Amino acid sequence: MGKKARRAIATNTLQQDLAQGLKYQQSGRLAEAIKSYSRALKQQPDNARIRTNLGGVLRQSGRHSEAIKHLAKAVALEPGLVPAYMNLALSQIETGRSEDALETYRRALLFRPNTVEARLGEGNTLRDLGRPGEAIAAFAGVLKLDPDNAQAHYFLAQMRNHRLPDEYEPEYTAMHTSYGNSQPGSPSRRDLAWGMGNAAQQRGEYDEAFAYLREAHRISDEQQTFDLGAARDYFASIRLASCPALAGLEDSDGGVDTDAGRVPIFVLGLPRSGTSLVEHILASNPAIFGAGEQRLIGNLCAQLEVATGKTFAEAFAELDGDAVGALARKYLEKLRLLSPKARHIVDKMPANFLSLGIIATMFPRAKIIHCRRGAMALCWSIYSTRFAEPHPFAHDLEDLGGYYRLYSEQMAYWQELFPGRIYNLDYERLVSDPESQVRALLEYCDLEYEDYYLQFYKTQRTVRTASAGQVRQPIYQSALDRYSPFESHLQPLRAALGDLI
Repeated sequence: MGKKARRAIATNTLQQDLAQGLKYQQSGRLAEAIKSYSRALKQQPDNARIRTNLGGVLRQSGRHSEAIKHLAKAVALEPGLVPAYMNLALSQIETGRSEDALETYRRALLFRPNTVEARLGEGNTLRDLGRPGEAIAAFAGVLKLDPDNAQAHYFLAQMRNHRLPDEYEPEYTAMHTSYGNSQPGSPSRRDLAWGMGNAAQQRGEYDEAFAYLREAHRISDEQQTFDLGAARDYFASIRLASCPALAGLEDSDGGVDTDAGRVPIFVLGLPRSGTSLVEHILASNPAIFGAGEQRLIGNLCAQLEVATGKTFAEAFAELDGDAVGALARKYLEKLRLLSPKARHIVDKMPANFLSLGIIATMFPRAKIIHCRRGAMALCWSIYSTRFAEPHPFAHDLEDLGGYYRLYSEQMAYWQELFPGRIYNLDYERLVSDPESQVRALLEYCDLEYEDYYLQFYKTQRTVRTASAGQVRQPIYQSALDRYSPFESHLQPLRAALGDLI
């Protein structure tokens, strides 16, 4: 066979691997996509585009260290390749390297100054780093490039205070104009409705604010369906599998008996219950690393479900002590990579309340902090917040109240199964009497009280949640009854909550 024929075969094979990789990636079959792109890369190791594709899938798979290696090589090979910069920055953010991510976005902008995605990323990273002035300038820069950019309008509105008389009336007017220009039912319309809803609420225009928020949820609900009955069955299956199997494992040799000075601290509950505030308070101690919303437990549960075809609780309950210990050690290895020298690492993921049984079993000495908040205030805060991750249960007030009821039942079950293991911290008590509540929290965590815990808002660290602005302020009580002006719209929520109010 001649050289020309061999080249033709190699080219055909390369194109097949790339086409297969893209097909697998689009269908969510990430493991197969990684294999296809890896085969293609062996044929052309200096192809920056292939490295970008491979790095992007590795990032989607949570294999960030590998992703960073390929993406860094890609931008070295082709310095103007914006998708490589974007994926590289996202992997850096996911591994706690927000300062590096900011530099990556800015390098992309050096080569492509008019790249809206990079400037949005720059703005979001600056906001998460606690540099609001620079973040606002970045978002304003996006609007100069794209006056109707929905995300820039929303993020800018999120950082402003539109109380009447409105100091930022021109920005509000521009956002309203973009809202009018947007296609009904589109993602842009959704984001602009979020921005208008939050701004109108600050302006005291409550009926208008609720109408905007309801529209944002309606658009989201068309893409993120939620079945309360299916959720009820899923929660029940977790309880059924968890008892008595987990209680038996907790008393066996399973799990990891961590050194008392290195135990992980889990902060969980529903979103907007104070989890970010509690994490930020604890992370004010230089020896404690706040890891943010980690997906490590969630990924572990998902892997159990994929491997067995059962719920994670059913799969976990069938493991023996050695297997449980192996899972626990693997989790700790990944967690400690985030901050190898920290005395404690805080894993703050609200959704971990559903897998609390696994946490308590794997880590008999772990500190588990459950953040609670009054039902109406919490549900309204969820409903009026635009989250980065989907929360399908929040799009309908009746579903939201029903989900809160499921959560409440689940936590009551865990309290019964693991008596004395879970520390309940009430948001209302924390903001009303911060010193005594913080002292009690620290006592549970075996930590000595220091003044810096109550000056948490001075702590410089990355915060990547909807509460990023709030945790950089002293404790305030104004959020306790923020739902009151919307009472006329909240009857479906009240009816669903019933006796839990």
